[in-house]
Amino acid sequence: MPRTPDLARRVDAILGGDFGRAPTATPTPPIRLHIGDSDTAPGPEMPLAAELGEVSPWWFRYPATAGTGRLRSALAGFYGEMHGLPTVPEQILVTPGATAGLNTLVHLLCEPGEEVLVPTPAWPLFPGMVRLAGAVPVEVPLHDEVDALDAEAIAARVEDAVTDRTVLLYLNTPNNPAGTLMDEACCRALIDVAHRHSLWVIRDEAYDGMAFDGQSTPPLGLLDPATIVVSTFSKMHRAAGLRLGWIRADAELTAAATRVATFQNYSASAAAQALAEPAVLSRADWQPRVLAELQERRDQFMAALGLDVEPPAGTYFTFLDLGRWIEGADGREAAIALHERGVLVTPGVEFGRDYDRWIRLLSL
Repeated sequence: MPRTPDLARRVDAILGGDFGRAPTATPTPPIRLHIGDSDTAPGPEMPLAAELGEVSPWWFRYPATAGTGRLRSALAGFYGEMHGLPTVPEQILVTPGATAGLNTLVHLLCEPGEEVLVPTPAWPLFPGMVRLAGAVPVEVPLHDEVDALDAEAIAARVEDAVTDRTVLLYLNTPNNPAGTLMDEACCRALIDVAHRHSLWVIRDEAYDGMAFDGQSTPPLGLLDPATIVVSTFSKMHRAAGLRLGWIRADAELTAAATRVATFQNYSASAAAQALAEPAVLSRADWQPRVLAELQERRDQFMAALGLDVEPPAGTYFTFLDLGRWIEGADGREAAIALHERGVLVTPGVEFGRDYDRWIRLLSL
């Protein structure tokens, strides 16, 4: 079975080819005869074309698969400035959302039949990606209990699920949907589990920076340089419609992921990347204000909800165990009943088989 640092065998065929390789530098700007895009920008028939042209003269063209140099440099600087994690642009792959980045990584790292540890409740798209790659998601009930468990207990629960077919550990904190947060001791303990069993570790940092009440979670890349980080512009940046995210890993793995992404998405939008770059460069300035606004909205929602539950420590969500108030509660039935009354929620079983009594609410 592949273990770190081995990649899935399926990628051998594309890693050896020429298509998708980054072009080498040329002494003068090259004449682009190799790719099918236009050097003429859209006209007034496309709304906002002129405005986008002011943001970037190349917004309408195919960017490099790895992302524009400007955005990759900005993201590398973000890790150095805000996380104390030295990063170079070659460690960044810009993706069409974190979803695309995670899908690329699953196909890069997992063979059919191999197992991926997924602490639950978990964002449901990730187990689906694992299945599409032919691998097996192994649910480990955890995130709704992290406040009641110490680091040793959390590590033991995850380690008990490791088998000789396990290749990858997926971590998401702050957690969607539970809204819970693992501290540095818990993160270190889980990294130690991964090291003992030579597992890849993917840290889904979709909610990086969104920890409330003065809390924070150290970036796993700072605790373990081998951790692969995936993040997005959808949450703290509040720009889900741009469909833009990124991967941060060591340069060799990022290069391999870029080759895989070539045949999945080719590239993320050049226009979206141009729009996102200034927000990355100024994130240290605006993040405290946005975090305070999100926390205030969380507090208002929890006050209006009026239930005796802990407010989420991070993310956009509150995860409710209806069994606390309703005997024989069923999250699916509750979601249907609420839908009929014009309120949409997500049944907890979507996030793991152990959460059939639960529902997830958007709490911001």
